[in-house]
Amino acid sequence: MKNIKFKTLTEVQRIYFAHLLTLRRPKWEVDSSSDALIEAKVDPIPHQVEAAQFVFRNPFQGGVILGDEVGLGKTIETGLVLSQLWAEGKRKILILAPKSLRHQWQDELRDLFYLDSEIIDTKSYSMVEKGIYPDPITATQGIYIT
Repeated sequence: MKNIKFKTLTEVQRIYFAHLLTLRRPKWEVDSSSDALIEAKVDPIPHQVEAAQFVFRNPFQGGVILGDEVGLGKTIETGLVLSQLWAEGKRKILILAPKSLRHQWQDELRDLFYLDSEIIDTKSYSMVEKGIYPDPITATQGIYIT
C-alpha cells in the first residue's frame, strides 16, 4: 500500500467545507468550485469563491469574462474555475491578459493550481507559422495565454 499524504486544509477552506456540509444537499448539488478549492494552494476570500461559483451558475455556458479592480484576485478566481473545468475534461482554454501580466498569469496558474499553460505571442506564433511549434488553434487541449 502506498503512503498517501493528505493536504492540510487552511482555516478558510475548513470554514467553507463546514458550510457546505450544513447545507445537507445531495452531493451532486454541491457547488462545482469545491473540488478545485481543495486542490489549490491558495486561501481564497469570499468574493473570489463567489466569482467562481457565478461562472458555474452562468446561463451562458460558452464562457464568461472576469474583470474587476486591480489586485482583487482575478488570477485566483480564474484558477479556481480552470481547475474545475480541467477536472471536468474541458481542456482547451484561452486567457486574454495584458502583455505585462502574461508571465505572471502563467507562473501563478502553475504554482498555485498546478496548471501548465503556454504563452502565445508574436515570436511563438511565427514559430507556429514556420512549422517549428504546434498550432494552438488546432490543438485538442491546452491553456493558452495571449
